[in-house]
Amino acid sequence: RVGDDGVCLGIDVLSKVPVLKKFKADPDAPENWLICAETGGGKSMFIKVLLTYLLADGFVVTVMDYEGDEYFNLANYIKAGNPDDVKIISMGKGSTEYFDPMEIADLTGEDDIDNELKENAIAYTLAIFRVIVGGLEGNINQWEERVISTAIKRVYEKAGVTEDKSTWHRSKGLRIKMVYDEIKHMAETKEFVDEDVDNVKHKAAVRIADCASVYFEEGEAKSGTFKNPISVNELYKARFIVFSFGMRGATSSQIDPVILALKQLSVANVAIQISNYCKYVRKCFNVKVWEEFQRWGEVRGSSEIILNAMTGGRKRGDVNFIITNKLGAILDDDNPIAAGLRENITSKAIGKINDKTIRHKFCEVFSVPEIEGVLDMIAKASMANETNNRVIASSSGNRYKYAFCLMLDNGKKAVVKVMLPQVLRQSQLFKTGVSVESR
Repeated sequence: RVGDDGVCLGIDVLSKVPVLKKFKADPDAPENWLICAETGGGKSMFIKVLLTYLLADGFVVTVMDYEGDEYFNLANYIKAGNPDDVKIISMGKGSTEYFDPMEIADLTGEDDIDNELKENAIAYTLAIFRVIVGGLEGNINQWEERVISTAIKRVYEKAGVTEDKSTWHRSKGLRIKMVYDEIKHMAETKEFVDEDVDNVKHKAAVRIADCASVYFEEGEAKSGTFKNPISVNELYKARFIVFSFGMRGATSSQIDPVILALKQLSVANVAIQISNYCKYVRKCFNVKVWEEFQRWGEVRGSSEIILNAMTGGRKRGDVNFIITNKLGAILDDDNPIAAGLRENITSKAIGKINDKTIRHKFCEVFSVPEIEGVLDMIAKASMANETNNRVIASSSGNRYKYAFCLMLDNGKKAVVKVMLPQVLRQSQLFKTGVSVESR
């Protein structure tokens, strides 16, 4: 038996007793989950049921969904009860929606958070220009960074935004295009021409303006990227928010990685603002679901924001779910962001992992050699031969099919699976791209 109250994480496969956990029992303790299973391992069902329980328990849920449509049925179900509870933002396949970081978020009344709002707005604006100018790696030189910083400062000053928090509401309506316009003006007026230092700042301004023009000049190929800003204030009242990137089935040739990175940065930025609002204004906790972690990890700025969400989530009262079907991405020794994530993960739910080498490495990295045999059994059961859609396996094998090995922050372990009535299991509410068999 694991847990006396809280949310049901599943049914223990041996005792048939519900495994319970009180999320955020300690409001100041970190709560960062790694949830992993390969395709066909029951990951979607597991996370959707878990989110349903958390919503019923009063949490606000924010989903960053890379593929795009995984959570629409759940959103529509909630929306049928109260349309204001749900907000779906489509960010992919030609969408021009984005969150502009130049608008400083509304004050929460908490000095520790409010004091950083302007600094965070500047940091995210700078991060966007790093990607625009330096590509996915965000490589810009010190002169380029100084030019961008100067332009940001001037845009705020022209709007009357100072270090005084009472002026920050004047940032409403400010856009990153204004920063581009300021840099373009610097370049055209040759403001920084100085032959004594080889015109380094002028050259920086020219390069930034040239790289950014494709995003901000009318008629350019990517000019729609920053056309339709969405205010974070539109999202503050929702209980279930989905940022859909619409990448399901998209081939590499159909994806502009830089535009995707820019959208990821914007979404990650506003997700943190939602958390602050939940904690200090709504007085509730926020669950963040980072779907397809390995795709976020491809972009340096975005993956760093996920790490920040995990390390800073304790102060904001967040629960973070890092979702991936590629456990190897988390175990990558050469990825410093993955290393940072591993250090901050407090609980794990691991399902079907076909590669025995990866299963062994996971147990080694997280110092849990005792669960390797369980992961072997889950993988073996999930790979059982199927004929006419009926599983041919021993009762023991069926027991572990679609199961997850839980390793909780309190040291408790259990092997669970989601068990729902057939009418729910086969309903649109929990429908996924993988056929659901009798469990």
